[in-house]
Amino acid sequence: MGCTRPLNLQDLGCGPSITYNHINVEQWPDDYANEWREIQAQYPSQAPVDLGSMGYNGAISTYFPRSILEASHFQDGNVLEHFRGWNASWNHNEKYFDSLGSIDRSQVRPCNETRFMLPKPKADYLNVTGDSDGVRTQPNGDLIAFCYDGYFWLSPSCRANSTRCVPYLTAADGWGLDSMMQKVTAFDMPIAVGVAKNWTNMPLHVKSTFYWWIPDTTFLDLDPVHITFPPYDLSAWRRGDKRTATASSAINKLVSQDLSALAPVVEEFIRNLRFNMNDVMSMMKDRKATGDSHWDVAWEVEDVSMTGLPDKTKCFPGFGLYDTDRGAFTQSRNGTSFLECRACESGRYSSRLKDEKGLTHACKECAPGTSQSSGAALSCELCQLGEYQNSSGSQSCNRCNIGFYQDQKGSPLCRQCPSGTTLGFGSVAMTDCGCQNGYIKVETGPVNWSCEKCGEGLHCPSLGTQDGLVSGNSMLGRQFVPELLKNYHSTADNPLAVYRCQGDSHCPGGIPELQRWFARHSLH
Repeated sequence: MGCTRPLNLQDLGCGPSITYNHINVEQWPDDYANEWREIQAQYPSQAPVDLGSMGYNGAISTYFPRSILEASHFQDGNVLEHFRGWNASWNHNEKYFDSLGSIDRSQVRPCNETRFMLPKPKADYLNVTGDSDGVRTQPNGDLIAFCYDGYFWLSPSCRANSTRCVPYLTAADGWGLDSMMQKVTAFDMPIAVGVAKNWTNMPLHVKSTFYWWIPDTTFLDLDPVHITFPPYDLSAWRRGDKRTATASSAINKLVSQDLSALAPVVEEFIRNLRFNMNDVMSMMKDRKATGDSHWDVAWEVEDVSMTGLPDKTKCFPGFGLYDTDRGAFTQSRNGTSFLECRACESGRYSSRLKDEKGLTHACKECAPGTSQSSGAALSCELCQLGEYQNSSGSQSCNRCNIGFYQDQKGSPLCRQCPSGTTLGFGSVAMTDCGCQNGYIKVETGPVNWSCEKCGEGLHCPSLGTQDGLVSGNSMLGRQFVPELLKNYHSTADNPLAVYRCQGDSHCPGGIPELQRWFARHSLH
């Protein structure tokens, strides 16, 4: 969905954050299995989301024009829509098709440019059929298909007489070529296998069998009929035995990861959208015949286009039930017909709600201790450290006041400092607490402390500590350092035991001193 060149297999242009394509319907997972794994691994946040089946599977088979079926039924009563109706020993089906010799070889790719040259499928062919004349061994031991004229490979039932061969045309480098070789040999079908240069055009002008799949519009004008082969055998195909029918392929819907947020109703519509194969083919034929728009043709198919319309009360993540009559969000779908889905407002979050109608979402208020500032939120955010919220439905949390702290997230209240204060708002730990002005913090253990009243001779600012008094420093700044006043003295061993000095020239105040005062002065 974020690939600028999705059709360039060499460089898809994946990776940018811009979403270029929000919705892709009718995607064949088998066609992009490797790319899907790569994108999921390398760009998980941008990888598309698979919303499941379109309601039908794709079918790859061998087809031929319906006009030939009608002619064979009318003339011979032959059953060309079944592989047993092609046995060369019983039927001459070549008369209904163009001869091999009439095909312009310039419109056919040479065998040496196609899958005819791949050795592993040819080894499987030889092992399954035993037809050694249909392959050739290269000097290096590899097996390749033997094309009698360099353009067509002939099945054993018409190899000796190419006029009996019915043309089979495939595309690209030989889609379905390996399995077709095994089938026509195993069931004695007189088929000449070739690769058309212009596959979309050649079967329209050459009466032939051809590789095709449905649903597709390429050959709708031929009203093609497919040949039924034995049912698909997975274990046999894994062994290289491809004589049974090709496996049907899931056809899914892919959307961008952001579609559910940008347009949840559209995302749900696409998720629920289902068709059946008959309706799809009918719509394709109608559009080709009438030239009507895709929209007009789709709405002509009764009861199909409406099946995907979502329940308007089925709210998606980020949204919730809203009662338009009361003008308020509600937690229930019962008892009112005025419900719709609205994006949850700030202070609410979208919560899953399962009732008898199925799964929806409701917008619930954020609980105390949480908040949500954004709309269409899926959860509420816990109040952080230093914050609290004691109300429901809040858009933000509050910082703890001075004198309080909170050391746990998601709290409805703050914790009060024991007999103290804090430096400011939003304190995150008890260690942020300190003493008020006129008191000093005295630690009595690793986690225990108390506020002691400062006596005469001490200046004790808020959040001052005994350690700060002794050292003359504080991590909070110089203004938070307690100090002795001038003409007062104490010792570092007992800094709160303050003495008045005799004379005002020997006790300058500041930091307690241990020796000088005892040496020179006496107590007053």
